[in-house]
This record gives sequence, structure tokens and C-alpha cells, in this order.
Amino acid sequence: MNDSHLAMALRRLPGITVFVSALVMARFHLSSPGIAVGIAFVAFSLCLAVRSGWLWIVPTAIVAGSMYPVTGSLLVSFGDVFVVAAVASVLLRGRFAQIDRPLCGLLIALLIVSGVGAVRGWISLPESRWDDQLNLYLSQLNAASQFKGYLMGTLLAAAFFTEFRGSPGLTWNRLVQGIRISALVVAIIVLIERSFAYGVFEFSTQFRATGPCTSMHIGGQHIDGYWALALPFLLFVGRKDVGHVGWRGAFNTVVQVVSIYAIFVTMSRSTVALAAGFVLASVVVHTWAWISNRMTKRVGLVGASVMAMLLVAMWFAGGAVKRRYETTRADLQVRIDHMKEIVVMSSDIDPFLGRGLGTYPLEHRRHRGLSESLLRVSGDAGQGGIVAQPDPRIYLEQFVDPNRPGPWDVQLRYAPLGNASDDHPASWALMVCHKTLLQSYGCVRGPGGATIVAPMVGSGGLMETRFEIDVSQLRQRRHERRWDQAIPPTTLSLIAHGSRPLRLDSIDVVDADGEAVLRNGDFAQGSRWWYFTGGDHLVWRAKNAWLHTRVELGWTGVLLWLALTVLLGWRSLKMLRSTNDAGDAAELNPERGKVGIFLLVGWISMSLFGTLLDTPWIVQSLYLTSVAITVKLPQDAADT
Repeated sequence: MNDSHLAMALRRLPGITVFVSALVMARFHLSSPGIAVGIAFVAFSLCLAVRSGWLWIVPTAIVAGSMYPVTGSLLVSFGDVFVVAAVASVLLRGRFAQIDRPLCGLLIALLIVSGVGAVRGWISLPESRWDDQLNLYLSQLNAASQFKGYLMGTLLAAAFFTEFRGSPGLTWNRLVQGIRISALVVAIIVLIERSFAYGVFEFSTQFRATGPCTSMHIGGQHIDGYWALALPFLLFVGRKDVGHVGWRGAFNTVVQVVSIYAIFVTMSRSTVALAAGFVLASVVVHTWAWISNRMTKRVGLVGASVMAMLLVAMWFAGGAVKRRYETTRADLQVRIDHMKEIVVMSSDIDPFLGRGLGTYPLEHRRHRGLSESLLRVSGDAGQGGIVAQPDPRIYLEQFVDPNRPGPWDVQLRYAPLGNASDDHPASWALMVCHKTLLQSYGCVRGPGGATIVAPMVGSGGLMETRFEIDVSQLRQRRHERRWDQAIPPTTLSLIAHGSRPLRLDSIDVVDADGEAVLRNGDFAQGSRWWYFTGGDHLVWRAKNAWLHTRVELGWTGVLLWLALTVLLGWRSLKMLRSTNDAGDAAELNPERGKVGIFLLVGWISMSLFGTLLDTPWIVQSLYLTSVAITVKLPQDAADT
């Protein structure tokens, strides 16, 4: 092998390494490794064959590929496999292009600081088994999970730099198209979700649709963060593909309209207000373009006007969102008090490096004097199952098929642990409900409310309870429309009560045909397919990205994120006043600047009232969108 062949092999080594990593992730961490490996090869082949083609699909893979009811995993998702395979194809096709040293240096600094934080968090957090997802937020797994977001975000940035160097206009255009496709997918899932529950146009009942963001099991902020990052790309891109009357302009208008609907039915006050402000700004921008005789912008004006009218119509159609705004002052005071509590808590934490990545939930529970272990896979020798510390707002759940024939036969094997207490006997409660993020509806329970009281007989003695639950009531409570006969999201939920922990050895649920309803009911696969929900999400999240970063990464992390935010705003303002006359980069900078200003507004708004940075796929989305706007054009970088 001569030197040129060796150099070529070395240049391709990172891409091969990344692709092998995707296959390893698929094989060992997902419930359907065969499907995941297939996804990896399809993504790799498609992205290798079509330049920048990965940007059509990656935004959707990021947001929709993390649906743990499908993957069975909270740690690794199909989206992760797709993203890693796509990045591998880009690195194989071309050498990484460092076309913007200040931005690259900032991203590398964030990766280093988050890596140090992940090591510190791993050391300080309690040890946990890799198959114990239920203890994710209170164990070492949280450090690994959060670092995954920074690492994958950096890989996405590297891939984007490489594509952007060769063809800026094509790369930008395909990213915009990819974000539109992801918005359409999210909006369609929201429409389906609404049709399952109270109806598409029923706005008088509070029902917060979450779309594919099912990983929001401890807070309702993820879909809000997604729309804050996606909306600027839907409303303020004015290039030829949205200006001309044609299928592309019509497609974009449809995406805009269904996205505004999906945002409204999240019933999130901050997101609805942000969308209303963006729509108003879009009307102004497109009206000015139309008055200035830029007739190719008329489709954008029509779309913005339709969205404005839709928002007004939905506002007057129902009172659910209005009622949420009536409690804004009280809820805001709760958030402010929560932030003050975090400030007090952080006074005892290293000001420069923080406590470590992934440590916030445990630190906050310790600060409040709460239990440090709520649900975990039992590691006792010869004993399997789940150990639950009683908490009135923590539910152990699994998605089930409500159309299975009933009645269902339920058999639980469990054992009370610790010291007995006659005042507060230990018990389980079981129910099957149609489920969304913040609301269960149409619940059915077994005899006596399906509450199983554990006798006070010391600790560790295995007990057994058996009863039937009639799920036919779930089907009777659904809507009678013929088009609404698909299966709504339904969960079987268990909650522990009392003063001492309980160990659930197994739960067997069998339908009338003798078929098992649950997957991994004996916990032989650890916590796979099981997850938890919590009502008090303030215990788990800072609800402020800057305070969250201060606790976990110290002022170093806060200043780095602030620097990235300032760089995004500064370059967006500069690009608004610039022009380019080089090929497909014509008008690219002014357009990116316009999108960047509104992306900055969305990111700051959401970061003040949502954690966001503790969720890997949100960090990936933030990296991809902010880097796409902030990075200099290749000729601009060469000039500097």
C-alpha cells in the first residue's frame, strides 16, 4: 500500500468507525436490533448516494426516532442510529471541513466541558445497571444520556460543515426542507392524537397534545422546544422554493397551517404566545416584500395570513387555552420560587465546573429531603423485579393494546421491604388508561379500585394477588366515528403507596385468549418496555436551561452557551445587511440572518422556562439549527 492509499484509508477511518458504532448501538441497545441495523444501512446508503440527502431525513429522525414506546429504550433510539449512520456517510465522502474556526473552537470547548462534566457526574452519581432505565435520572446513566446529546450534536455539526463547504445553497435548502418534513410529521401525529381523545376541533377541554415527544414523561417542555426551533424555518424562509406558486409553495403553506394547529393544541401558554408573535412578524415581513413589488413572495403572504386567521379562530372557538392563561400569574410565581430554590441550592456547588452532567435531579431531591431511589431494577442476588419507593406521583407504566379481548387476568407477585408500619400499610394500585403527557382519561380499574394491600408480615416474604380487569369499558368510552377506530395510546399503570418500599417480582397480564398482554412482565430484560411518569416535574427539572447548566457544568458551561447564543445573534444581525453574488449562495446570508434572529428569540424564550439541555435530541436539534445559521459561508471564512 503506497502513501496515497494509506492517507485515503486514514481519512475514511473516522467514517468507518462512526458507522460501526451505529451498528453496535442497534445491536445491543434497542428492542428490535434487526430493524435498527436495517435503518442504519438504509440511512448510510441513501446519504452516501445523495449529496446532502441526509438533511431531508435527519430532522424527522431526531424528533420522531426517540419514541420509546416503539424502541423500548430511553437511552438509545432509532433516531440515534440513523443520525450516526448519516454522519458516517458524510465523513466517508469527504474530509471534515473546519471552515469557521471561532464556531468550531466554541463547539469543541462545549464538548470538552460536557465530557469533563460527564466524568464528574458519573463518579458522583449512584451506580446503576445498564438495563435499569427506570433509575435513569438518579444514576450514572443520566450523565451518559446527557453527554450523548453533546456528542451527537458535535457529529451533526461536523457533517454539516463538510456539506456546507462544497455547496452552501444546496445544503441550506435541504436542511429547510428536512425541517418542514419533520414539522409535517409532528403535526400529523398531533392530529391523530387529538382525534383519539376529544376530537380535532374540540378546544373547550384542556388536553395537551404531545405528538411524538413521548419521552416527556417528567415534564411538558419538549414539544415546545421543538416548535421554537422549527417555526423560524417554516415562516421566514423566502427563497424561490416557497415564493413561486407551485407544489413547493403549496406544500409549505399546508405545513405552516397544520403546524400552527399543532402548536395551539399543545395548550402551552409560552409556545402559543411565541407562535402568535412569529405569525404576526411573518405577516409584516411578507407584506413589506409584496409592497416592494417582490411578487414572488405572495404565497408567503397568503400562508402567513391564513395562519393568523386560524390562530384567531381557534382562540375564539374554545376556552381551554384561555383558562390556562387565567392561572399564568400564579404559575409564574411558582416558577420564580422554584428558580430561587435552585439558586440557593447551587450556592454549595463548585462555581466553575458544577456538580457534573446529569446530577441535577438527584441534587434537587437531596435538597428537598426526598427519596434518592424511586424505581430501580433489583440487583439482589437471586431476586429479580422492580423495587419501588412509595411516592404519590410516580407511576410505573407500559403501553398496551386495549383491543385485546377481555377480561384480562392480572397476577402480581411482590414483597414488602423494610420495617412494617401499621399506620401506613404498603399497597399497589393498578389501572389501565388512555394516556397523554399530562392526562389519563377513560381509566378502568379492577375490583375495589385494584388496590392491593400488602399484609404487615416483616419484609422480603413473597406474596401473590390475582384479579380480573374489564378493559371492554375502554372501548365503550371511545368515540363512535368510523375513522376514529385506531388504537389510542393506552397504558397499564402501577403506583406504590405506604411508608416502605415494595419489590414487584413479576406482573402477568393475560387476555381472554390466553395471550400475554405485557412485554417483559417478569423483568428478565431489566426495565425494557417499562418507564415512569411523574406529576411534579419541578422535582426533576430546573425549568430554566441556564440554572440547569449552572448546577451541572458551572459558570464555565453557562458562559460557553452564552457565547454560542451571542455569536448566533451577532452573525444573524450582520447577515441581514449582507448580500452574496456567488452562484447558489445568492441571498443566502440575508435569509439565514432573518431566520437566525427569530431562532434566537425562540431559544431564549424557551430556555428561560424550560430545561431543554438535559434532553439529547433537543441538544442535537439546537446544534444543527444554530450551526446552520451561524457558520460562515466558505468564501467569507477564506477572507478572514
